[in-house]
Amino acid sequence: MKEMLKHKRASAFLLLALALVLVMSGCSSSTGQLKTTDDGRIVVDFWYALGGNLGEAVEAVVAGFNESQDEVYVNAVYQGSYEESLT
Repeated sequence: MKEMLKHKRASAFLLLALALVLVMSGCSSSTGQLKTTDDGRIVVDFWYALGGNLGEAVEAVVAGFNESQDEVYVNAVYQGSYEESLT
């Protein structure tokens, strides 16, 4: 039961983080061209540094988001672990 609650909290946190990224990307003032997919969806690169189960959860949330709508495509890009970023 505790494991299920822990997984739900992690998923909720990841969804919130993804929503924040999308909101912040909508507030940017870029004068360049937007990156789009062949079917016209806007591409958002989402960098993350989670491995293992949490990394798999990020990929699952992103895949679910991408399947849920047809306006935005989130490209999840693994940037290495926190330890790797410190070296």
